[in-house]
Amino acid sequence: MGGLKKYDIPGQAYFITTCTFRRKKIFQNEKCCQILLDNLEFYRKKFGFKLVGYVIMPDHLQCVVLPKTRTTASEIMRDFKKFSAKQISEYLKQNDSSKKKAKIYNIWQDGFYAFNLDNQDKLNEKLNYIHSDPVRNGLVSDMEDYKFSSYLWYTQEKGPIEIDQI
Repeated sequence: MGGLKKYDIPGQAYFITTCTFRRKKIFQNEKCCQILLDNLEFYRKKFGFKLVGYVIMPDHLQCVVLPKTRTTASEIMRDFKKFSAKQISEYLKQNDSSKKKAKIYNIWQDGFYAFNLDNQDKLNEKLNYIHSDPVRNGLVSDMEDYKFSSYLWYTQEKGPIEIDQI
């Protein structure tokens, strides 16, 4: 995942996928999902990007972002992954019922996959892809039943965080 070339083209949105370390299902925990959402909000404000869509799956995050400034996907993901990992790791340590309290929690795999979306058709295709991911993976039978996705924002303008439609 980390060896793929990323093209930073101003004005283009990115479809981004990043996976948990060893594909651990960390995001089956709702509090860990909320930490991710809080970080998406924080870094959207910090870097000034538009969050066009997202889905948090048990072992990965997919999102579509459109940087407003000269910020790159790599800069956004570097900070997002660093600080979300720190917060999730702290939460997991505090709530670890095992006797190994000193356990180290690796949250993210190195790197991420970014795909440039240079036209509306590609953007729509990726939004449909991320919104249908919970159904494809058997987590729910209907896209609107999945809590950690931007799908409800597109259909009912509600959800855990606001989406920037473009």
